[in-house]
Amino acid sequence: MARLYPDPDDMKRLQRLDIPGLMGMPEPYGAGQVAASAALAEALDDIWSEDEGLYGFLRLMDAVFVMADFAHGMVARALDNSPAPLACKPGCNHCCRRDIALLPTEAVYLALSLADEARSVPEAKDGLCPFNDDEGRCGIHVWRPLACRLWTSRALAACMAVSGPQGYDPTRGEGVPSAPAFLLLHLSIVAAFEALMKKRGLASGRLSLRGGLAALAAAPDVAEGWLSGGAMAGLDAEGETGGFVAKVQAAAFAQS
Repeated sequence: MARLYPDPDDMKRLQRLDIPGLMGMPEPYGAGQVAASAALAEALDDIWSEDEGLYGFLRLMDAVFVMADFAHGMVARALDNSPAPLACKPGCNHCCRRDIALLPTEAVYLALSLADEARSVPEAKDGLCPFNDDEGRCGIHVWRPLACRLWTSRALAACMAVSGPQGYDPTRGEGVPSAPAFLLLHLSIVAAFEALMKKRGLASGRLSLRGGLAALAAAPDVAEGWLSGGAMAGLDAEGETGGFVAKVQAAAFAQS
């Protein structure tokens, strides 16, 4: 599982959705996002329904992550010649000082991937993500969560200002200028996963990458049990991610 191998038919199915078109950019914060999320949730459920087992789950996660990476690259290239291109570069790890909140789908995928390679979650150092190496690079780049895939900055100085030796300050992090298209794609996928989990009766909520994932990675049977509708140890108290989506979307409105 060291690499993603999406099924070609799955990728064609997701591409036919035309998520950017459904989102209705450049005014993304309305009915377009709802339509994109609903269409994506239905497509993901169809993919998983073709194989209800563990392989089917891994198959849909591969497809979603590759789709997110493709969209990221497409928007990034479009911004290359803009007045404010993306500032994110390999080895730049200012955003890695945040403790990422994972969807259960992401946490299970990452925990199973780590277990497959007999890897554990290392101790965090200097406030950084535990998977950050000595050169500032991501040690789980292939499996990294959506928040990491779709985090974007258009000003390196702003990232440095919110992420000093004392750690990441989320109250100042709102000042990091980003590309709305990335935020919208993130919100659409989060909402699609939430709808998918609700339909399948799976426990939802948020897990900490540093704490919750460490507990989950140490007990992969819990992750596999979740896929069968079981509870998941380590879910925090945030509950349904719909509230999270609403809060992020409100912040996006405030910055627009």
